[in-house]
Amino acid sequence: MLWPQYNVVRVTRTGADGVPRIAFIGYIADAVHDRDAETTQLTVNAPESLIVEGRSPPFPPPLQEHVRQTDVFEFWWKQLDYVFDLPDPRSFPPLPDVMSSAERDVVDRYVRVGAELASSALLNAVREGFNVRMPNGVTGPEEIEAQFSGTDVQAGFAVLLRQCDSPKERADFERVRNLLWVKSQSEPDDSHAERLRQLTAWGAARKQLKVKSLNQLLRDKLARDGLPAFQYQEEHSPTTLMSLYNYGDLIHWDKKATVIAQFETDAYIESDRRLAYLDSASGLAHLYIGFAELARSAVGRVIPAR
Repeated sequence: MLWPQYNVVRVTRTGADGVPRIAFIGYIADAVHDRDAETTQLTVNAPESLIVEGRSPPFPPPLQEHVRQTDVFEFWWKQLDYVFDLPDPRSFPPLPDVMSSAERDVVDRYVRVGAELASSALLNAVREGFNVRMPNGVTGPEEIEAQFSGTDVQAGFAVLLRQCDSPKERADFERVRNLLWVKSQSEPDDSHAERLRQLTAWGAARKQLKVKSLNQLLRDKLARDGLPAFQYQEEHSPTTLMSLYNYGDLIHWDKKATVIAQFETDAYIESDRRLAYLDSASGLAHLYIGFAELARSAVGRVIPAR
């Protein structure tokens, strides 16, 4: 897919640590000229707006009955669809009754945690982020207005996500995927190849989202599709950010706490890194929720309710 060319705005900021960083990048969507005042008012949209505006979601949000803000979930799934083109998880061909009781318990647990993630206040929040004002111009002080969910909400989200993400958990994504893979391999029916194809696609998407955020992967694909001006590399991988905030703030206050404390010496970096963590973690969370929908389709649509 080739896009028309856009004028791009990049804003660079040098933090208290002396490191220049891209604070914002976007394309000019509209320009209004005021001849009398000799000014031009620009409307600048972030790159993901190219994907989410005017694009239909690929399928209803996974675990839709647990979602409170459908439009928020559609925002994420339009981007996931553009980057990965995953099939509707509801289309996964059900497996015969080939699981032991213990194996079924593992799948049930993963689906239940996926449902709790789908209903989490953080993933259903309409707004997560921060605003920057410079009322005295570029040489004056910044005013940072953070609009993040409370620490209790972030911590609850981090714990649920860890249960899907960590190989130390008994019912994490990879353990469930491997279980479904083994059972799919043992069933040489007409759906054998389709099951393995879908499980491979979801595993590959998860692997990429551990290395790069969904936003980075989206910008990489936009660059390949003809918009190289959006290309730049994010500062921390999702795996790094999740480790920092899990072990330095939200779940444990331990070996990574000094890094979080260093972020907090600059109000802008403090908000920027937290937003980067939440964005990276949210992309993974939506993938895990989608795979929970696939898992319950595989075993006969387990009802994920306590």
